[in-house]
Amino acid sequence: MTDVDNIALEVKEGFAKDVASGWEALVRYFADPVEIAHVPPDPTDGPVPVDAASAYTRGVAVALSKINAFSYSADVRAEGGRITIDLTVSGQSVDGEAFTTPLSFECYIDEGKLVRQVATVDPESMAPLANALAATGAFPTASH
Repeated sequence: MTDVDNIALEVKEGFAKDVASGWEALVRYFADPVEIAHVPPDPTDGPVPVDAASAYTRGVAVALSKINAFSYSADVRAEGGRITIDLTVSGQSVDGEAFTTPLSFECYIDEGKLVRQVATVDPESMAPLANALAATGAFPTASH
């Protein structure tokens, strides 16, 4: 198995346990710095020191777990030099409305390190998730 296959397997097994374990498995492989990008682009895009990227990712996992009626599914695949994580997050907004948000992450691996992560989100379906995350009081702020 390649580095990519091994990392993907660890991440898949982590997500099978819980959302925090899935992200924790990935964080262990962040390069320093790790290039973060979003589709559509986000002001936080660019190189991020490993400590800041790791803390942010862990903080998001904590905030996700605090969303009312939180559930998720994760499809993790190794594809060439990258790992694709298709994550579907569901929960309740602060006003009790159910939401489901699909997210996709392309994680590019080089020499056993995650050097670039591209998150693809639909801004319309992301809005209820972003509001629910903010309402947890646990959502971290991005910093470079």
